[in-house]
Amino acid sequence: MKGEIEWERKFLLKSIPELKNFKKDEITQRYYSGPPKFRLRSINDEIFIANKKSNDIHPIEEEINISKELFYFLGGDFEENSVSKTRYYIPLEDEYMAELDVYKKNLLGLVTVEVEFETEEEMNRFIPPSWFGREVTYVKEFKNRSLAKKGIPKSIDSSELFYPIDLK
Repeated sequence: MKGEIEWERKFLLKSIPELKNFKKDEITQRYYSGPPKFRLRSINDEIFIANKKSNDIHPIEEEINISKELFYFLGGDFEENSVSKTRYYIPLEDEYMAELDVYKKNLLGLVTVEVEFETEEEMNRFIPPSWFGREVTYVKEFKNRSLAKKGIPKSIDSSELFYPIDLK
């Protein structure tokens, strides 16, 4: 549960690699305004509650496992203020892992990719692969909390969206 700073970068995509051979998880996240602000997350059969502290750019996150009963009690199965997605894990060079999220329901068409780092220096040195598109790390409308409340950002270009027919 120890809180650690999240060093990560988030991008839209220019193209999507073939996904069928990569490990994947089904994720649902529901956001609460608080105070305190927190998130419920279901990853396959595991359920967590998380509290993000500090600023929205590189927050400190604390996360613990909770029971399915508590998840449902807190309304984790409600669609309001929630995000549903399939996450694919794609190994990159330099031992980094890309987490490619294919959003569902009211966010259908949105696909993002995040890469997490151990340090700020690693994060700043990272050169994204050619299939990564526009960086949205510091664009508040692309934070999952904002996506859950407001939907697909109006600043996104139609060429930056992908639909099931585009996914291999």
